[in-house]
Amino acid sequence: MFTLEPAGDGTTLTFHFSAEATGLGAVSKFMMKVFGSFALKATTKAIRRDLDDDIADAAETRAG
Repeated sequence: MFTLEPAGDGTTLTFHFSAEATGLGAVSKFMMKVFGSFALKATTKAIRRDLDDDIADAAETRAG
């Protein structure tokens, strides 16, 4: 889900995402607890980078 809010002369875009793994065994559940925060940080960074690139591309296209 995307949320757009006015912010000074611009707009703040907030992206909300959630997921839930199902059908995991005990070992997988343990690994998710141990490494889940690292995966979350890496995923967040990748999404931000991709979104920044997409916004920049769209702005450059509209600017001509």
